[in-house]
Amino acid sequence: MSSNRKQSIFCLVMVALFGTSMLFSTCTKDRLITYDPPPEIYGTWLGDSIVVLQLLTDSTGKVPDTLMAETNFTGSLLPDTFFFNEPNTFAHHFHEDTLSGIAFWKIEGTFFRDEDSLVLTHSGETTNHNILVLSETQLTMEQRELSGDTITTHTGYYQRFDPNSEISFRHDIMPIFEDNCANCHISSNPTVPIHLYPTEIAFAELLTKASTTGMAYVDTTDPAGGSFLYLQLINAEMPPNNGPLPDFQIESILKWIEQGAQNN
Repeated sequence: MSSNRKQSIFCLVMVALFGTSMLFSTCTKDRLITYDPPPEIYGTWLGDSIVVLQLLTDSTGKVPDTLMAETNFTGSLLPDTFFFNEPNTFAHHFHEDTLSGIAFWKIEGTFFRDEDSLVLTHSGETTNHNILVLSETQLTMEQRELSGDTITTHTGYYQRFDPNSEISFRHDIMPIFEDNCANCHISSNPTVPIHLYPTEIAFAELLTKASTTGMAYVDTTDPAGGSFLYLQLINAEMPPNNGPLPDFQIESILKWIEQGAQNN
């Protein structure tokens, strides 16, 4: 075989191998980017919301560089919680600041994921949320609405609820009391049997007082059956105005009692 023919065959083989390598590399890379499944969204997500209102045009018809208004809904005052359940149902519990005060809402429906979008359907309405971040512990979603000359961007920042983590009385339990109980069960109100605000008084009375039935409010030896506080919540007898607490809040209170009702 001539040297020229050998050289030609060698070149063809190298091109074939190089092309196959590039194709494999590209397909492998694309597969990792496109088809690697993200973490499941099922579970309970606790979060804060940020609502931003932006004027589309100013008096000259130009898009302004600054925000028209910005309202941050953060902290324990306005909790925002999503429950995503199998197969594809959801519940959304949140508080809304209205002209008549704080309103508590519960929305239930179905959902499906379309790549980086989450489509929620409830009461005949459908909303689309862009998934900006989804990991084992973090979820960030964004929704935009156009009304007149204003665009509203609603961004929710969520953390996955872990029922096995240590429950803090100050950081996990007191915000529940502040949101739902403090209006009536404040220390300055002598007509209620127990005070749940402020923090030190709430902790002391929960561990030392008994209800009118004689049952302890908190019983670490029998958390579910002997704690009057938990029984009032699980039977939806308290709080009377906002309806029953979300399940994860009731579960948090029970976990706190099971973990020894610490002043942590």
